[in-house]
Amino acid sequence: MATETALEIPKGGARLRARPSFYVDPLTGCMVYRIEDDRGRILRRVNNARSGQDALLRYWRNLGLQAARAVLAETGQHMGAAMAARRSTPNGRTLELPFEAPGPAPGAKRAARASKRQPVQPGPLQQDLFTVTEAASPIAPEPVEVVPERPHRLDPATLQRVDYRTVGPADRPDAYLYHVAAGTDAQAALHEGLAVNPADPLILTERPGVPYWLSVMAEDDESGADIAVLRMRRIAVDGMLEADPDATSSAGCACWLLTGGET
Repeated sequence: MATETALEIPKGGARLRARPSFYVDPLTGCMVYRIEDDRGRILRRVNNARSGQDALLRYWRNLGLQAARAVLAETGQHMGAAMAARRSTPNGRTLELPFEAPGPAPGAKRAARASKRQPVQPGPLQQDLFTVTEAASPIAPEPVEVVPERPHRLDPATLQRVDYRTVGPADRPDAYLYHVAAGTDAQAALHEGLAVNPADPLILTERPGVPYWLSVMAEDDESGADIAVLRMRRIAVDGMLEADPDATSSAGCACWLLTGGET
């Protein structure tokens, strides 16, 4: 289970933090970490780190590679050529390969003098580019197959089931957001995680809005099926919400759509 911890390292007087988002990337299977500065601004999201310290190391290594590419681009080199010009010694250090020009081969001076005396043969005339009338046909780009993005899921460890009888409209908002669902859906979310689908987002509300959504669920489902209330910490879905003005007006308190936000 991921904990709400922040790792910090110095950077020129400022401090950077790797903060867990409690959101598991479905492609890498790793927790997504947010790299933040000392003002809380998000600098980057790392989705392939095993821990907060690993996320910071990957962030700094990526900055180093970008700086190296910029320097090599200014000198007209590329990363592959720069790495090929170095070799490893037995003690692990790296030394530049010698590129001294070899001395002149025997008889090279005589061959050079003989080449000066040979007449220069005129080469073929270059075609006048302004007389070319046929323009090269543009190459059509290859079609890109659009793969629909499958819905993600929140970490089940971030969810808790709440007794709806302990929640009232006069309660004050707290550090949690709440979701009202059918009992079977809530049980599946506790085992597999809450679905995050921008095409069909779930509604989250503050604590005073729970009774309103319970009444909506009771009206929609006349079979008397079990209704459950789930809650999660606000920080677990930070950056994954979109305000829902219509639901906010109906419930009388702030409501959001769980769209996933920026990944």
